Amino acid sequence: MLLLRPMPCRKCARLQRELTAEKMGRLISSRRIFRLKTVGRMGKIDGGWNLSGKAVRLSEGRLNMAHISRPAVFLAISLLLLTGCDDANKKKPEPVGVVDTEQRKAQLLRQIDQKYENPRAHYELGRLFHTDGLWSKAENEYRVAVAFDPILWDAEAALVKLFQDKGDLVKANSMAQNAMERASYSAAASLGLAKAFQKEYLDEYALKCHSQALQLAPDSAEVYKHIGYYYLSKRDLSRAEANLRHSFELDPYQPEVAGELGRLGIILEVPGIDVQPASKLEAQASAPESK
Repeated sequence: MLLLRPMPCRKCARLQRELTAEKMGRLISSRRIFRLKTVGRMGKIDGGWNLSGKAVRLSEGRLNMAHISRPAVFLAISLLLLTGCDDANKKKPEPVGVVDTEQRKAQLLRQIDQKYENPRAHYELGRLFHTDGLWSKAENEYRVAVAFDPILWDAEAALVKLFQDKGDLVKANSMAQNAMERASYSAAASLGLAKAFQKEYLDEYALKCHSQALQLAPDSAEVYKHIGYYYLSKRDLSRAEANLRHSFELDPYQPEVAGELGRLGIILEVPGIDVQPASKLEAQASAPESK
């Protein structure tokens, strides 16, 4: 019967060359140390290797051979040479983030194969390529997404961010201006593009979209509310308060806006809702319960 064994690693091959019958005899007689990283299926007991049913103790760099028989030593070496080192055969697992990214890419490619006219899948695949630094692939996916959905503002903003990351600021500015022109047909579209720019940390273009939305709808409570939320996210509380106040003045039926102003220390009266000052609520909470 033909016996096949795996290719030994460098340590095993060197050990195989050095341990001839004569050297093995001297090794046992002189009680020299030889350290084996893996001894087949033998178990480790109390710091030693269980080779023949008895524990072996390592002490001061010497190997106690009193209870090890010569056949046991030959058996251990034979098992090592036949099985090879475990370290050479083990595969290092891939990092979790890398695996998740590759799986997501495969999933998006399957979605695109099933329906090529899927702008969201093209956009998300472009973002993955963008993160990996694959500029050309990312740009292609972004452009396909915009071609299938001209008001997918996330893809428009991602294109601007892509050219900025590449260092092409002229192209990035041109792309941003074109996107704002396409969004100039309504205040809602301008706000949608502003959110997309904000998502990409392109605050300069987000503010320009806010100005465009105000020009298109100067008396819109929704526009002022969105701008107020933007300044809240930037921790600019004075501008946030001013825009949220004006939004509430234009439309007092906004309990969420009143709540945000309340957190800023401003108490407003919402029609149909009894809003109590914070000091009165605290006094009620601290008062003892009546028996």
